[in-house]
Amino acid sequence: MKLREIFAESDDPIMDLVRAKEAGFTPNALDQLVDQFVAADARPVTKPTITSKPLPPAQTAQARATVAKPVVAKPIAVAPAAKPAPVIAQAPGSVAWTAVRDYLSSKGLTPAHVIGMLANIQHESGFRPHVQVTDSNGLPSGGLFQHNGPRFTTLVNKLGRGWGSNWKGQIDFALSEPDGQRYLSNKFTDPHAASKWWTINFERPAKAQATARTRAKTAGQFQQAKK
Repeated sequence: MKLREIFAESDDPIMDLVRAKEAGFTPNALDQLVDQFVAADARPVTKPTITSKPLPPAQTAQARATVAKPVVAKPIAVAPAAKPAPVIAQAPGSVAWTAVRDYLSSKGLTPAHVIGMLANIQHESGFRPHVQVTDSNGLPSGGLFQHNGPRFTTLVNKLGRGWGSNWKGQIDFALSEPDGQRYLSNKFTDPHAASKWWTINFERPAKAQATARTRAKTAGQFQQAKK
Protein backbone atom coordinates (compact mmCIF):
# COMPACT_ATOMS: atom_id res chain seq x y z
CA MET A 1 0.00 0.00 0.00
CA LYS A 2 1.27 3.43 -0.91
CA LEU A 3 0.98 6.57 1.26
CA ARG A 4 -1.32 8.33 -1.17
CA GLU A 5 -3.70 5.40 -0.93
CA ILE A 6 -3.75 5.85 2.87
CA PHE A 7 -4.45 9.61 2.60
CA ALA A 8 -6.79 9.42 -0.39
CA GLU A 9 -9.96 9.75 1.59
CA SER A 10 -8.63 11.00 4.91
CA ASP A 11 -8.85 14.39 6.55
CA ASP A 12 -7.31 13.38 9.92
CA PRO A 13 -3.49 13.69 9.92
CA ILE A 14 -3.09 11.73 13.19
CA MET A 15 -5.06 8.75 11.97
CA ASP A 16 -3.11 8.93 8.74
CA LEU A 17 0.12 8.44 10.64
CA VAL A 18 -1.33 5.57 12.66
CA ARG A 19 -2.50 3.76 9.52
CA ALA A 20 0.83 4.38 7.85
CA LYS A 21 2.64 2.77 10.79
CA GLU A 22 0.26 -0.24 10.75
CA ALA A 23 0.95 -0.57 7.04
CA GLY A 24 4.66 -1.07 7.83
CA PHE A 25 6.11 2.13 6.44
CA THR A 26 9.67 2.70 7.52
CA PRO A 27 10.55 5.53 9.95
CA ASN A 28 12.12 7.47 7.19
CA ALA A 29 8.90 7.44 5.26
CA LEU A 30 7.02 8.52 8.39
CA ASP A 31 9.51 11.29 9.01
CA GLN A 32 8.93 12.50 5.50
CA LEU A 33 5.22 12.45 6.11
CA VAL A 34 5.61 14.43 9.32
CA ASP A 35 7.78 16.98 7.52
CA GLN A 36 5.08 17.41 4.93
CA PHE A 37 2.47 18.06 7.61
CA VAL A 38 4.77 20.52 9.38
CA ALA A 39 5.53 22.31 6.15
CA ALA A 40 1.84 22.47 5.35
CA ASP A 41 1.04 23.80 8.81
CA ALA A 42 3.75 26.47 8.51
CA ARG A 43 2.27 28.01 5.41
CA PRO A 44 0.73 31.39 6.19
CA VAL A 45 -2.99 31.48 6.41
CA THR A 46 -4.48 33.81 3.88
CA LYS A 47 -6.89 36.19 5.64
CA PRO A 48 -9.81 37.67 3.78
CA THR A 49 -9.19 41.26 2.70
CA ILE A 50 -11.55 43.71 4.37
CA THR A 51 -12.06 46.91 2.46
CA SER A 52 -12.72 49.74 4.93
CA LYS A 53 -15.13 52.43 3.90
CA PRO A 54 -14.47 56.01 4.95
CA LEU A 55 -16.54 57.06 7.89
CA PRO A 56 -19.27 59.55 7.07
CA PRO A 57 -18.27 63.14 7.80
CA ALA A 58 -19.31 64.35 11.21
CA GLN A 59 -21.24 67.20 9.68
CA THR A 60 -22.50 67.94 6.23
CA ALA A 61 -22.02 71.36 4.72
CA GLN A 62 -25.59 72.23 5.60
CA ALA A 63 -25.09 71.05 9.17
CA ARG A 64 -21.93 73.11 9.48
CA ALA A 65 -23.80 76.12 8.21
CA THR A 66 -26.33 75.77 11.00
CA VAL A 67 -23.76 75.52 13.76
CA ALA A 68 -24.26 78.48 16.07
CA LYS A 69 -21.61 81.11 15.71
CA PRO A 70 -19.77 82.07 18.87
CA VAL A 71 -21.47 84.93 20.63
CA VAL A 72 -19.19 87.91 20.87
CA ALA A 73 -20.10 90.05 23.83
CA LYS A 74 -20.65 93.65 22.85
CA PRO A 75 -18.96 96.22 25.01
CA ILE A 76 -21.34 97.81 27.46
CA ALA A 77 -22.02 101.38 26.51
CA VAL A 78 -21.05 103.65 29.30
CA ALA A 79 -22.87 106.88 29.52
CA PRO A 80 -20.63 109.87 29.57
CA ALA A 81 -20.16 111.35 32.97
CA ALA A 82 -22.36 114.34 33.59
CA LYS A 83 -20.53 117.62 33.65
CA PRO A 84 -20.37 119.08 37.12
CA ALA A 85 -22.44 122.18 37.70
CA PRO A 86 -20.34 125.34 37.46
CA VAL A 87 -19.30 126.88 40.73
CA ILE A 88 -20.19 130.54 41.10
CA ALA A 89 -17.20 132.15 42.82
CA GLN A 90 -18.03 134.86 45.34
CA ALA A 91 -15.83 137.33 47.18
CA PRO A 92 -15.83 137.76 50.98
CA GLY A 93 -18.58 140.05 52.18
CA SER A 94 -20.87 139.20 49.31
CA VAL A 95 -24.45 138.01 49.62
CA ALA A 96 -24.94 134.37 48.61
CA TRP A 97 -26.22 134.37 45.06
CA THR A 98 -28.68 131.64 45.99
CA ALA A 99 -30.21 133.97 48.59
CA VAL A 100 -30.64 136.65 45.94
CA ARG A 101 -32.11 134.09 43.58
CA ASP A 102 -34.61 132.90 46.18
CA TYR A 103 -35.63 136.45 47.03
CA LEU A 104 -36.26 137.34 43.38
CA SER A 105 -38.25 134.13 42.93
CA SER A 106 -40.36 134.97 45.98
CA LYS A 107 -41.37 138.20 44.28
CA GLY A 108 -42.92 136.22 41.39
CA LEU A 109 -40.15 136.62 38.80
CA THR A 110 -39.79 133.86 36.24
CA PRO A 111 -36.57 131.82 36.14
CA ALA A 112 -35.50 133.71 33.01
CA HIS A 113 -36.00 137.08 34.71
CA VAL A 114 -34.15 135.91 37.82
CA ILE A 115 -31.13 134.59 35.94
CA GLY A 116 -30.95 137.68 33.76
CA MET A 117 -30.58 139.84 36.86
CA LEU A 118 -28.15 137.47 38.60
CA ALA A 119 -25.75 137.62 35.64
CA ASN A 120 -25.70 141.42 35.73
CA ILE A 121 -25.28 141.63 39.51
CA GLN A 122 -22.29 139.30 39.21
CA HIS A 123 -20.58 141.66 36.76
CA GLU A 124 -21.63 144.92 38.41
CA SER A 125 -20.82 144.24 42.06
CA GLY A 126 -20.03 140.55 42.60
CA PHE A 127 -23.05 140.44 44.98
CA ARG A 128 -21.45 142.98 47.34
CA PRO A 129 -24.23 145.47 48.19
CA HIS A 130 -21.91 147.86 50.03
CA VAL A 131 -19.48 148.49 47.12
CA GLN A 132 -19.15 152.14 46.17
CA VAL A 133 -16.83 153.56 43.49
CA THR A 134 -16.33 156.77 41.53
CA ASP A 135 -16.65 156.53 37.76
CA SER A 136 -14.52 158.26 35.11
CA ASN A 137 -16.82 161.30 35.21
CA GLY A 138 -16.33 161.71 38.95
CA LEU A 139 -19.80 160.45 39.77
CA PRO A 140 -20.46 157.93 42.56
CA SER A 141 -21.75 154.45 41.80
CA GLY A 142 -22.81 151.92 44.39
CA GLY A 143 -24.86 148.90 45.37
CA LEU A 144 -25.63 145.57 43.73
CA PHE A 145 -26.47 147.22 40.40
CA GLN A 146 -23.96 150.06 40.72
CA HIS A 147 -26.55 152.77 40.42
CA ASN A 148 -24.74 155.82 39.10
CA GLY A 149 -24.96 159.54 39.72
CA PRO A 150 -28.48 160.81 40.44
CA ARG A 151 -29.86 157.26 40.48
CA PHE A 152 -27.43 156.32 43.23
CA THR A 153 -28.33 159.43 45.19
CA THR A 154 -32.02 158.52 44.95
CA LEU A 155 -31.30 154.95 46.17
CA VAL A 156 -29.31 156.21 49.20
CA ASN A 157 -32.00 158.72 50.10
CA LYS A 158 -34.67 156.03 49.93
CA LEU A 159 -32.85 153.35 51.91
CA GLY A 160 -31.07 155.63 54.36
CA ARG A 161 -27.70 155.25 56.03
CA GLY A 162 -27.91 151.45 56.05
CA TRP A 163 -28.27 151.22 52.29
CA GLY A 164 -24.97 149.26 51.98
CA SER A 165 -26.29 146.28 53.95
CA ASN A 166 -29.89 146.41 52.71
CA TRP A 167 -29.51 144.24 49.61
CA LYS A 168 -33.22 143.37 49.48
CA GLY A 169 -34.08 147.09 49.54
CA GLN A 170 -31.70 147.65 46.62
CA ILE A 171 -33.45 144.94 44.60
CA ASP A 172 -36.87 146.38 45.41
CA PHE A 173 -35.66 149.83 44.39
CA ALA A 174 -34.28 148.58 41.06
CA LEU A 175 -37.50 146.78 40.18
CA SER A 176 -39.57 149.83 41.09
CA GLU A 177 -37.71 152.04 38.62
CA PRO A 178 -39.22 152.57 35.15
CA ASP A 179 -36.60 150.36 33.52
CA GLY A 180 -37.19 147.70 36.15
CA GLN A 181 -40.92 147.77 35.48
CA ARG A 182 -40.31 147.43 31.75
CA TYR A 183 -38.08 144.46 32.44
CA LEU A 184 -40.82 142.71 34.40
CA SER A 185 -43.37 143.35 31.65
CA ASN A 186 -41.31 141.47 29.07
CA LYS A 187 -42.23 137.81 28.55
CA PHE A 188 -38.75 136.32 28.63
CA THR A 189 -38.44 132.55 28.26
CA ASP A 190 -34.69 132.61 27.59
CA PRO A 191 -32.39 133.80 30.41
CA HIS A 192 -29.80 134.87 27.83
CA ALA A 193 -32.27 137.28 26.27
CA ALA A 194 -33.31 138.55 29.69
CA SER A 195 -29.68 139.15 30.66
CA LYS A 196 -28.99 141.09 27.45
CA TRP A 197 -32.08 143.24 27.92
CA TRP A 198 -31.10 144.19 31.48
CA THR A 199 -27.55 145.02 30.39
CA ILE A 200 -28.57 147.23 27.48
CA ASN A 201 -31.64 148.93 28.95
CA PHE A 202 -31.00 149.04 32.70
CA GLU A 203 -27.21 149.12 33.15
CA ARG A 204 -26.44 150.95 29.88
CA PRO A 205 -22.66 150.37 29.71
CA ALA A 206 -20.48 152.14 27.13
CA LYS A 207 -20.14 149.08 24.88
CA ALA A 208 -23.62 147.78 25.45
CA GLN A 209 -23.82 145.03 22.80
CA ALA A 210 -20.43 143.48 23.51
CA THR A 211 -21.00 143.68 27.25
CA ALA A 212 -24.44 142.12 26.85
CA ARG A 213 -23.00 139.11 25.00
CA THR A 214 -20.42 138.55 27.73
CA ARG A 215 -23.00 138.69 30.50
CA ALA A 216 -25.31 136.35 28.59
CA LYS A 217 -22.63 133.67 28.91
CA THR A 218 -22.62 134.22 32.64
CA ALA A 219 -26.40 133.77 32.58
CA GLY A 220 -25.80 130.30 31.12
CA GLN A 221 -23.57 129.46 34.10
CA PHE A 222 -26.27 130.48 36.55
CA GLN A 223 -28.81 128.48 34.57
CA GLN A 224 -26.72 125.32 34.95
CA ALA A 225 -25.73 126.04 38.54
CA LYS A 226 -29.32 126.32 39.68
CA LYS A 227 -30.31 122.85 38.52
